[in-house]
Amino acid sequence: MKNHKRYKMLGISLVTTSVLLMYTANVRAEENMQDLTLVTTAEVVAPSESTAELDNANQTELSALDSQLDGEEELASPKEEAQTSYTELPQAYKDGQEAKAQTLLSQYDATNVQDLQKVTALGAGQLISVIDAGFDINHSAFKLDQDIDKKQIIDEASFEALKQKNKITYGQRINDKILFAYDYSNNQNIVGPIDKSTISKEELKHINHGTHVVGIVAANSTQVANNNLLVTGMAPNAQLLLMRISSLGKAKDQTSKAYAKAITDSVLLGAKVISMSFGIPADSWATVHEDVKKAIQLAKDHGVLLVAGIGNDGAFGKEFGKPLATNPDFGLVSSPAISEDVLTVANHDAQMSVSEVVTLKTGEKEIDLPIMLSKSLDANKAYDFTLVDEENDHLDLTGKIAVLKRSGSVRLVDFTPKIEKIQKAGAAGLLVINNNPIQSNILIPYRELPVGVISQADGQTLLNNGSGTLHFKHIFKVIENAGGNRMVPESSWGLTAEGHIKPDISAPGFEVLSTFSNDKYETLSGTSMSTPHVSGIMSLLQAALAKKYAHLNLTPAQLLDLTKKVAMSSASALFDPEEKAFYSPRQQGAGAINAKKALEASHYLTDADHHAKINLGNVKDTFNFTVRIHNLTKETKELYYQTNLTTDQITEDKFALKARSLSDSAWQKVTVSGDYTDVTISIDASQFSQELRQQMPNGYFLEGFVRFKDSQSSSEELMSIPFLGFRGDFANLPALEESIYSKLKTGTFYYTPVTDGLENQLDFASAGLSFEEVLNNNNSYTALLTEATPWFLSNDVKNGNFELSPYGASEVPKPIVLGTFAKQVNNEEHYTLDLNQNSQVYLAISPNKDQNRDSITPQATFLRNVKDVQAQVLDTNGNIIWSSEVAAAYIKNYTNNGKDSDGSYKLEKLVWDGTDNNQMTVADGNYIYRLLYSPVVEGARQQMMDFSVIVSTKVPNLPTRAHYDTETGQLRVEESNHQNGLPIYRTFVAFDYEDATEESLSGETVEGENPQVTEASEEDLLDMPFKYSVYFYADENGYINIPKTIKSEDGKDITIDFEKLVFVVEDKAGNFNSIKLSELLKQSQTDKQPDLKEQDELALPELPETTEKEESSKSEQRQAMTREVTKTAELLASKKPISHLSTQQSLPQTSDRKGNLSTILGSLLILTVSCFGFRKKQKED
Repeated sequence: MKNHKRYKMLGISLVTTSVLLMYTANVRAEENMQDLTLVTTAEVVAPSESTAELDNANQTELSALDSQLDGEEELASPKEEAQTSYTELPQAYKDGQEAKAQTLLSQYDATNVQDLQKVTALGAGQLISVIDAGFDINHSAFKLDQDIDKKQIIDEASFEALKQKNKITYGQRINDKILFAYDYSNNQNIVGPIDKSTISKEELKHINHGTHVVGIVAANSTQVANNNLLVTGMAPNAQLLLMRISSLGKAKDQTSKAYAKAITDSVLLGAKVISMSFGIPADSWATVHEDVKKAIQLAKDHGVLLVAGIGNDGAFGKEFGKPLATNPDFGLVSSPAISEDVLTVANHDAQMSVSEVVTLKTGEKEIDLPIMLSKSLDANKAYDFTLVDEENDHLDLTGKIAVLKRSGSVRLVDFTPKIEKIQKAGAAGLLVINNNPIQSNILIPYRELPVGVISQADGQTLLNNGSGTLHFKHIFKVIENAGGNRMVPESSWGLTAEGHIKPDISAPGFEVLSTFSNDKYETLSGTSMSTPHVSGIMSLLQAALAKKYAHLNLTPAQLLDLTKKVAMSSASALFDPEEKAFYSPRQQGAGAINAKKALEASHYLTDADHHAKINLGNVKDTFNFTVRIHNLTKETKELYYQTNLTTDQITEDKFALKARSLSDSAWQKVTVSGDYTDVTISIDASQFSQELRQQMPNGYFLEGFVRFKDSQSSSEELMSIPFLGFRGDFANLPALEESIYSKLKTGTFYYTPVTDGLENQLDFASAGLSFEEVLNNNNSYTALLTEATPWFLSNDVKNGNFELSPYGASEVPKPIVLGTFAKQVNNEEHYTLDLNQNSQVYLAISPNKDQNRDSITPQATFLRNVKDVQAQVLDTNGNIIWSSEVAAAYIKNYTNNGKDSDGSYKLEKLVWDGTDNNQMTVADGNYIYRLLYSPVVEGARQQMMDFSVIVSTKVPNLPTRAHYDTETGQLRVEESNHQNGLPIYRTFVAFDYEDATEESLSGETVEGENPQVTEASEEDLLDMPFKYSVYFYADENGYINIPKTIKSEDGKDITIDFEKLVFVVEDKAGNFNSIKLSELLKQSQTDKQPDLKEQDELALPELPETTEKEESSKSEQRQAMTREVTKTAELLASKKPISHLSTQQSLPQTSDRKGNLSTILGSLLILTVSCFGFRKKQKED
């Protein structure tokens, strides 16, 4: 019978080899930066600002709004795997007369597109490509007008000939509207109806997202939505290419190549506009896949417009907090929207919308209040209402409408408990009063109870008339939005990482009604919704301008250039009424797209170099620039212009993400004639210089708009152009956050100092947090990391017996911040930064291959995107003795939620193990560990951060005398009067014992068996001893209390064998020295001091020599086991918080293991490695 617990030991021991790999954050390096993961809608909810459920077109994983799934229609067959095999062709669209209902656009046209639609036959003959996450190609809104002139559209024969010419043998024609549909992620045709019973929930979310986007571009509905209106897109008669790119696809690791292929095919198949509602946040152009760059250039050369959303990530910090005033490079522009050849779209809320209203009746008085409901109420019933307190658990709301003031997030996951409590109280519905006065009504997608949201102002009206009744008559009206003509806070800010002005333009994207799967219509929010507005309009505008300026014989590329500049110049600069300032060009671009102004434009604006936005780079307090007025009619015309200068608001040393108006010039007249007229703009911001430098010491933006109107008396903006300059040195702003060593007292962006613990406390990881929280949220700062390894295991490591150490079950290496040292307080272990007499930290390592403070792993919080990241080590003469490999690039650590981004990176390519470039261990002494990195901005200089480190491999001296009180068990030692190396870190007594419990192996089948494990590895496992370790540390007075007995892992009493006790000294570099306690006491009795040579370290048995072949075989075995165990640990760790997995058994104090992270992960592996025992049992049988 073999000891079953030894299988547990192997699992835990193997974790010690992989735990650092598991906590390491993903690095943005060459090998992993080529794959883009498409992104779609996600709930983006700020604690106190816009809490609409926004589509997150810039996450690293595709996710969609739970709100947009019909909660009353659960998936009939919920499956974990996404199914993408559609096989049936859609049925032909029904014939019949066109519906006579009015269109949604006829009630309110947010982009003024209707005039443009009229002159372009609603887009007839235009071909638009939509690259997105999925499509319901069977939606009845995806068709052309029945009476359309067939001569205006692309016929089947012509399109098939184009496919053959370009050797495109795949893709399927659906009807005259959808000429081409193909799934580039799975290399298959997209055909057939969307049956919820055959696809996963995630797949359905993807389909809904793409279907919604296509509807905004070109829906042509003949069936009314729930507001009794027809939903039509920007170009209802445009034809479509639908190209699916999804992270659920089989080729998700090749996504960049897939969407590059989709762009290329779109160009070859004749598309004029390509709409892309996806991206990677905070990306750099240098890291974009080469295939994507080539595809973008191909589109530009052929005059094909690329339109992409900027993203929904707000600014650096996201939900964690607003960016510091010292970090003005807080933009998070996504790729491919970062390209200057892509028209990048931001999200603003439309001024008005068509909304359902609830009628409040008080006596003879009736008041209509706009509302967004998740489910209809009885239109023939009058409802009483009452204000409720969400903390009240004793509610009786039978038949009433509960009214609740919003206090936080309205995400469905957060709000559901409140709704369920009210539902249990018998309420007929819930009405939520928004707490954000400038946010439009949003949807809380709870389908079992009608839930509605009204504005803060309407909520106050309701409460002021508390004696009335509510009537839900299913009436819709055009209403003024509370957040109308305002930028949506989640819309990502510019600049790009390279310092280019983005976004280019804005469009409506808040609670937009459009097509959904299964012939439905729902609302979604985000730049994914703004983007197709622009795509549809730009397709129409290209057609209109091609006809209008046919006499100019413009090439496709020239027509594209003209269309973009006219659209941007004609956009309306959005003004923030609360701040009394124009929104920053870094937030709104050129302004809100206005199709009517673009159609009627007779002029457009550029700088002297023909750019439709003016990037001045670094400027002084005073500067000049040129605005060129291009005259399309060549007629002489008087115009008037004004310059609006703005900068950023600062609140409590952070960017408020709001504009501050500095000055508005007087309106001045200019006479335009000929091809163009130049206007010189002069800016003088010197009066603000001192104040702004104090608020933003690293520099600040001086930006705004030059706006034109056509008469002195006019109040309407004719056109405008954004400008931007930076007062400072933008290229060379600090890219790396100051290290924790200098910011421990004040904290860093993500790290808040400990105020109720030890002085200089800096625990790298905390037990009780989830795995994700431990690895991401609690340790986000710039520092040097190392490993602390308990003494018994450290000795085994040093002697080459790491994986099969008998202490592997109870001891694991622990990642710590270099320079921190453990202190025992009330049976808890905490790490603190220890300072020397010069108030400097001990950044010391001992590269002696015992895995205890042997190496340095840099951890970095990057404030900016960087490239060419490298580490060097310099000796005291400034000579470079070691250099790491160069890591290609890292994006800024823009958030700390562990999903989108981590608050820091572990720079694994920059690990220094104490050797030089010749792999020889360096001599003891002082060194500089230097981090080198460069911002990706053109012209940026290389930056560096230095750390003074000590290398010491000298073992510390043992004490000269020791006294042990047999009655009290108290040990007192006297330190040596001279120091052999660095100062002593701690002294302790070590004890180990074997667990002799025998357990028979189970004969049951174990899933997850690793077939790569060989018989030799199983034999090694079974033959290993199995030991536990216990350490007794000296207290602050130098006394060590040694008990007579301790409790074992199984709760049994273990008698302390005095002859097995070892006295250990550890210095601040991690060097150990040891002696048997009995021998130390014996020497003390004879007053004979022990020899202080290194040989006196406790000798351990040497391992037998192995041949190169044997060593290679063992290495392969261990790697195989490590891979399997690591995979299992990652899976298990992602399922539960560590606090739920911690053991109930309380162990005696052990060296560097109080954090429990590694031990807990090791315990999780018991199930996996127990399969080894089953295989052994089979063999024996």
